[in-house]
Amino acid sequence: MKAIHGRRRAQKLVAAAIGAGVVAGNVTADAATMSFQEGDSNSYAGTQDTWFSNRTNGESNGFPEGTFVRSALWSSANQQGLIKFDGVFGGGAIPLGSAIDSATLTLVVPSDITYADGEANAVHQMLVDWVETDAFAATQWAGGASEGIDLDDNEAASVAVADTTSYAVGGVIPAGTTMEIDVTSVVQDWSDGAGNFGLLLQSLGQSAGNGLFVASSEYAGAGGQAARPLLTVNYTVPEPTTALLLGLGSVLMVAAVRALRQY
Repeated sequence: MKAIHGRRRAQKLVAAAIGAGVVAGNVTADAATMSFQEGDSNSYAGTQDTWFSNRTNGESNGFPEGTFVRSALWSSANQQGLIKFDGVFGGGAIPLGSAIDSATLTLVVPSDITYADGEANAVHQMLVDWVETDAFAATQWAGGASEGIDLDDNEAASVAVADTTSYAVGGVIPAGTTMEIDVTSVVQDWSDGAGNFGLLLQSLGQSAGNGLFVASSEYAGAGGQAARPLLTVNYTVPEPTTALLLGLGSVLMVAAVRALRQY
């Protein structure tokens, strides 16, 4: 008889947990969009970007006051670009824990780029923090396999989030070309609590002489401020009731499992 009552109690707990989940699913959530671009109408000033070479002589090209970010294969050097948007979450920005419906990184080519065998960038999630004024000299990746940032799931993610447009062999990428890159999965990781260490631009060129230049956060040439790196995020914030009900459902489900194990 005791076992029967125990099973009935567990069944009621399961039903209550499911009910809490159903109610939570019916609670209206708030959808919103935020964008981050240096010097925009919201006076955003949190972009860091730079680039450097992994030449054995330690050449560093991470000029924070520069006008472009570059990634390329050039004279046997792997030139890597870094872009980071600080202050994306919390402090009046996007609430942590939000569901990221979409996130797009927009880059603009500031001047004509001539290339030989096609050009594109792979975009990787950075896993180590950095600042633009000393990115090349940073000790975070000094002990890695190369002098640059390694795609080893330690310094940067080994799998690219996305690739920029791959241009046909032998041609010109004209000034003003806009590249839109889907970085939803990375921004969702940040929302879920992962460190926001920005993005790595890794050249996919196959020979020396290919290089991709994009306007930096300090760019002030043709197109002006609007040509600077832009991060646009569409997100949904669950109502507090949703989180409460989902939490209650989880507690009830755990209690149900424990009750079933006893009988």
